[in-house]
Parts: sequence; C-alpha cells; structure tokens
Amino acid sequence: MFKQTGILALLTCGLYLAANIVYDWLDTPEQPADYRIYYIPLSLMIFALILNGKKHASNKAKPYWWAFMWLAIGQLVKFILFNPFLQMLSDYGFLLLVVIGLIYKLIKNARTSA
Repeated sequence: MFKQTGILALLTCGLYLAANIVYDWLDTPEQPADYRIYYIPLSLMIFALILNGKKHASNKAKPYWWAFMWLAIGQLVKFILFNPFLQMLSDYGFLLLVVIGLIYKLIKNARTSA
C-alpha cells in the first residue's frame, strides 16, 4: 500500500507544479484565470501527502493524521463543488466537526491504551 501512496503523492506533486505554471500563464490582469486551476491540484497534493505520511505514523499520532486527512478532504470538496471565497462559514462548521471527531478519537485512543 505504501508504494501506491508514494506514487500518488509524486503524481499529485507533479500535477500541482504543472497547474502552478499553467495558472501563471493564464492569469492576466485583463482576464484572470479560474482559481480552481491552482487550488484543486494543491488540495489533491496535500491530501496525497497526508495519506503518505499517515502510513508512517505511530498509533498515538494517528488521530491527528485522521483530522488532517478529513480537513484535506473538506478542502478538496470545497474547491471542486463550491466557491471557497463565499463559503467561509461552512469552513468553520466543518472544522468544528473535525475537531469534535479528533477529540473523540483522542479520548478513545487514551482509553484503549490505558
């Protein structure tokens, strides 16, 4: 499984690099480029790198990786489906859900290890 996540992480890093260049080419003062050209590959790269890092995490750190993984998924969904600059309130709501989930996982983890 690690090999696939490593390859996915490298591919998404390359995609982000390409998207960064394309965004610079297309973004002009007269005709601004769509922000999704840059942010969707960035979100994919962050998600893939988190998945890659989660594979090496200790059991104590896994709840934190879980939280960051869900924040990355939320970021990806936000940039694909919504206009992120108008969705600030929903960002805070999603963050609250992830923090509640993280606290639950930390408490559950503490009970099983004790």
